Amino acid sequence: MSLSPRMCRFWRYWRSTPSSVTNQQTFFGLTIASIVFLSTSAGILQSSVSGIAALFPAHCMQAMVTGQAVSGLFAAAAQVLALMGHWYVTNTAFYYFLMADITLVLSLIMYLYAKQTDFYRYHKQRVKQSRRELQSFELSAEQNSIKSIGYSIWPHLVSAALIFWVTLSVFPAITVLVGPQRPDTSYWTGKYFIPITCFLLFNVSDLMGRFAGQFAPIPALSKRAVLLLAMGRVVFIPAIMLCNAGPRQHLPVLFPNETYFILFITLLGFTNGYVLINVMINGPTLVGYECRERAGFLLVCFLGVGLTLGSFSSTVLVRLL
Repeated sequence: MSLSPRMCRFWRYWRSTPSSVTNQQTFFGLTIASIVFLSTSAGILQSSVSGIAALFPAHCMQAMVTGQAVSGLFAAAAQVLALMGHWYVTNTAFYYFLMADITLVLSLIMYLYAKQTDFYRYHKQRVKQSRRELQSFELSAEQNSIKSIGYSIWPHLVSAALIFWVTLSVFPAITVLVGPQRPDTSYWTGKYFIPITCFLLFNVSDLMGRFAGQFAPIPALSKRAVLLLAMGRVVFIPAIMLCNAGPRQHLPVLFPNETYFILFITLLGFTNGYVLINVMINGPTLVGYECRERAGFLLVCFLGVGLTLGSFSSTVLVRLL
């Protein structure tokens, strides 16, 4: 069987390329493929879990959203402990993956156990009954459509995208570049500054914001209030960019003292958790019970849109410093 001209050129290029370069390209390709696969799996898992949580009472969604913040806090605390223990990089990576694997196995066990409880079965049966009742109406298909659900909760969908768009635009791409006025003069201004002020403080503030959303929630019918809060968080982008972040070539430093940065990162994390938990809890309640699973799925999809936009925006903002 003869090879096509394109295959022949590829074969000559492959034979002429040094083995070290070929190995690097192969490793890079496998890494990218693994990232795509893991990201896709994580997105499907998160949307599925959010859809299921939306079928249950509001405190179940609160527990899920709060648990996400706890996982971020757990990782940030582990980083600080690793620095304090002076662990080798290989040991640190091993313990990180070990803790992640243990958490995944425990979560799977608890999920399988939850499916056997009367509480879970009751709400799943309630959803099936509601859908059977809707089938007797002519407008049931239109009421259940993604378009109809999206129109009912569009302020929450836009807010969900804005939350992570703003957060991911500066955290961690810009925040890890911020340094104290007098670096390396103490443990605080040395290796512990970024792990504590950037990661640990943000995750603690995010968790506190989600707790605040439980005790002082925004009314579900106040759609515009959630949207205005999400839009107002845009102010944190220029505020953090004008902190003592470097290297920089274009923008001046208006907030050189690290106190300003600590204040901004605290407010960024707190508002991230507060607005997010109100979006995730109030959004599904604005549609019929039989549509809540799709509403939860839509909210997670727009969260993914915000993550994507934030990732692209962070690259641009770093160049604008």
